[in-house]
Amino acid sequence: MPLVRHCNKAATSVVMLVTLVLNITPSGADTVQLNFNAFLVNGTCDFNLDKTHMNLGTILATEMGPYTLVNPQPFELEIKDCTIKGASNPIVRVSGQGEMLDKWVFRNLSSTAKNIGVMLVNSATLPSYASKALSPSDYVELTETSGNIDNQKLPFYAGLTCGDATQCSNARGGQVVASITFNLDFL
Repeated sequence: MPLVRHCNKAATSVVMLVTLVLNITPSGADTVQLNFNAFLVNGTCDFNLDKTHMNLGTILATEMGPYTLVNPQPFELEIKDCTIKGASNPIVRVSGQGEMLDKWVFRNLSSTAKNIGVMLVNSATLPSYASKALSPSDYVELTETSGNIDNQKLPFYAGLTCGDATQCSNARGGQVVASITFNLDFL
């Protein structure tokens, strides 16, 4: 009887070991997943700014008054080498950080000045505070000639403002830092 009991124990151990081996599921290394991502565009263009950095100067606090645009400087955005075929309503969309000071002003979080920012205007002539200030998601339409938008130069001005009387009364000096992004888009 002890021999039968020993054999039964051995058989039970082998059956349990085989059961454990057969129940092992494939590890994550045995499975591979491939994800796809694509971004379809109606075309592309090269954008070039005639200035990559603009120094709007050192401004005295007495020059910053309500409803004024101080030291506006011109720059151009050139659009060329476009590969747009059959796309309708191409635009240049504007984006960047900022805040509303009666008019939208661009200013990065790293700015130390308070209630002062950069007002952006799409204009070939010297703008004033009364000009339309561009804000994020505003856009400038591109002119198509026979379906082509190549070789355009969009004129802009950028200057400093503190907004209306309420905003200017709370303005404090410091450094103004702003970044503006121009993107090709379609309506």
